[in-house]
Amino acid sequence: MASTHRVHRVREQLHRVLSDIVRSLKDPRVQLVTVVDVEVTADLRHVKLFFNVLGSEDEKQQALEALERARGHIRSEVSRRVKLRHTPEIAVVYDSTAERAAQLTELIDQAAQVTTQSSMTPSENSESQEFAKEEDSA
Repeated sequence: MASTHRVHRVREQLHRVLSDIVRSLKDPRVQLVTVVDVEVTADLRHVKLFFNVLGSEDEKQQALEALERARGHIRSEVSRRVKLRHTPEIAVVYDSTAERAAQLTELIDQAAQVTTQSSMTPSENSESQEFAKEEDSA
């Protein structure tokens, strides 16, 4: 087993290397892919590559399929660029953290609006709604 400090250093190095490898892939389905994070097991034999894609659900699925197909190439590039006793097996996982964060932000904004509207007096609330209507029509 590697020390936690070494695992952390290897994780950072693999993150940089995997980002570079994914950027250099020629497959057009991975052009908008970003390597978000990398998890490494304590024995350094398994790596999870977390990625994100700008695009529709179909483009996300295509990017996942492209990365799955390129796993062998990615692993061979890792073995060439990173000196480890064993080249780690790579698992590819879509990371939806950004989407969930956007959804939570939207929910928080909606809750804040409801709280703001409920704390206003009835005359302030109607004036606020009229102002919002004027902004929408402008």
